[in-house]
Amino acid sequence: MWLRKGVQSLLSLPEEKHLKAEAAKKKVEEEKMSKWETLGYHSLSVKDPVSAPDTDISSDSGAVHFVYGDCTRPSKVSSSEPTIIFSCVDTSGNWGHGGMFDALARLSTSVPAAYERASEFGDLHLGDLHLIEITEDLAKGSGSPHASQWVALAVVQSYNPRRKVPRGSISIPDLERCLSKASYSAAQKSASIHMPRIGYQDGSDRSEWYTIERLLRKYAALHGINIFVYYFRRASQS
Repeated sequence: MWLRKGVQSLLSLPEEKHLKAEAAKKKVEEEKMSKWETLGYHSLSVKDPVSAPDTDISSDSGAVHFVYGDCTRPSKVSSSEPTIIFSCVDTSGNWGHGGMFDALARLSTSVPAAYERASEFGDLHLGDLHLIEITEDLAKGSGSPHASQWVALAVVQSYNPRRKVPRGSISIPDLERCLSKASYSAAQKSASIHMPRIGYQDGSDRSEWYTIERLLRKYAALHGINIFVYYFRRASQS
């Protein structure tokens, strides 16, 4: 009898540890949410899709398109439909300069502000996708109706100032998680996704791009959305 109780007690230890860990995790999360509410912070991080579409019933209407231009000005490609501009960032919380950073900051100051605020409140993790609505009237003076627009910041690169190269390379698993969230969001909003050719301009391994391209085609088909990948045309190429 004593031996049986002893064995049962030993078997229950892992379960008790798990329950305690879950309780501690829940408490930390509740404290974090309480702090956010007190300070008026609202997370823009997109949750993982509840369920992925069945690949057997996925739409045939989704496709990946390659175009020349500026992905932060998608109205030239998709003039009347809602759009999501997809861009990669790291976990540093420091908004960069040049390229997409400058282009997104010109589009709306709310984009770098949201990124930096997420970092300030500990809301910036690998695999997170922050979806920021652009509220400025982008069609002002154009005579065209304003289509809804969002910027999706995909947190796919780690940052550690102690490393020789502080910014890590793009994490493909985290990129896929972000693409899943962005594609699901686009389908819910009847929007198209617009993005630069990820990792191609910074000297990354060309084979990495082909992995990314397969992911784009996968999620475009799964959610029946259009994804536009932009080649930037330099002035000398015009």
